[in-house]
Amino acid sequence: MLLISAKDDPFLGFTATPNDVSDSVTIVDTEHGGHVGFIRYRADKDKSPHLYKKSRFDINWIPETVSAYFNHIGVESNTTK
Repeated sequence: MLLISAKDDPFLGFTATPNDVSDSVTIVDTEHGGHVGFIRYRADKDKSPHLYKKSRFDINWIPETVSAYFNHIGVESNTTK
C-alpha cells in the first residue's frame, strides 16, 4: 500500500511515520501538497523575456508517482493496450 502525505497539509497537521503503519505500507512524505494538491511548477528554461507565458503547473505528479511505485513493486499498468 502506498500512503502519500504532505508535511504542510492544513487539515491533518501531521504525517505518518513508519511506526504508525504496518510493514506493508510505503510512505511518501512530501514537503508540500496535501489538500491543496500535489503539483509541480514547471518553467521553460529558455532565456525568453516572456518566460511566464511558457511556465505552467504540472498536475502529473500523483499519477507518475503512483505508477512508478506500482512498477517498482512489480505491478504492471493496464493503461497501455
